[in-house]
Amino acid sequence: MTTTVEGSKERFEFGKHATFHLREGWLSKGMRDADKTAGFVADLDTADRLGLGSRMVKSLAFWLEATGVTRAVEVGKSKKKVMLPSAFGRALIELDPYLEFSASLWMAHVNLANRTGTVWNWFFNDFSMRSFDREACSGAFVRHIRERAKNPATLNTTQREINCLLALYARPAAAEAADPEDATVSPFRSLGVLMRNFETGTYERTRPLDKIPVEAFLAAVSAMCGEGGVGTIRLSELVGGRNAPGRLMNLDGDAVNELVERAVSDYAEDGVEIALLGSDRVITTPVLPPERWLKKYFQKAASSA
Repeated sequence: MTTTVEGSKERFEFGKHATFHLREGWLSKGMRDADKTAGFVADLDTADRLGLGSRMVKSLAFWLEATGVTRAVEVGKSKKKVMLPSAFGRALIELDPYLEFSASLWMAHVNLANRTGTVWNWFFNDFSMRSFDREACSGAFVRHIRERAKNPATLNTTQREINCLLALYARPAAAEAADPEDATVSPFRSLGVLMRNFETGTYERTRPLDKIPVEAFLAAVSAMCGEGGVGTIRLSELVGGRNAPGRLMNLDGDAVNELVERAVSDYAEDGVEIALLGSDRVITTPVLPPERWLKKYFQKAASSA
């Protein structure tokens, strides 16, 4: 029997998405609204302006903040909370306002998965099953919450978190084409980290089919290293460390090594390098926020066009 020290427990977020997973076009719609107005507010006026229901607009407010696209600020004497574009959000508005490039989505995903005390952080770090059904995933999350959460949650609450997670990431198997008219499709399905087999009702973690932009990988490495300066980290930690790109992007050691080699090839002049530290291979990289890596991604694309 294992015991959990009370001090190691954390407070979890439940239900802030209002049971709606992120929909295609929501982030673009929300961040542009936040930019064009005095700030995004999850009220009826915003709902009418964006063509969303009252609960959907509250859900959108959560997704905007959770993916790092906006930041909450208090304005006026009333301290009214509004959402303004973050530095990452402003970079998206300038460079990729409709989130058409995978680098943008990967960085938004990394921001979400790094959010502690959430089902997303749990799934990519603590849930180890590669193939599973909804019941097994939900049961594992319930056990985790009982052991690690300061705030209790009902079974229905934890099941809603799992339902939202699976709807957010799971794409249909190749033989089960998605409905192009489905307005509930999540943009994160295109990352290819989770596949659903509708016949068996099972889910399977998968390696992304498309090449991951090296800048998104370096954004994940930067998030691991902390804020500012230069970071040095063992390659083994990039595979299995908490919030490592290997975990968040479903990458094995070979895939991580390949991305490290690409990072050094593309950004050696910026200080990205591999070295030996004792018997361990380590990568050294400038620790930059996602908006800086996103700008580098588009700069590289422009120079090679």
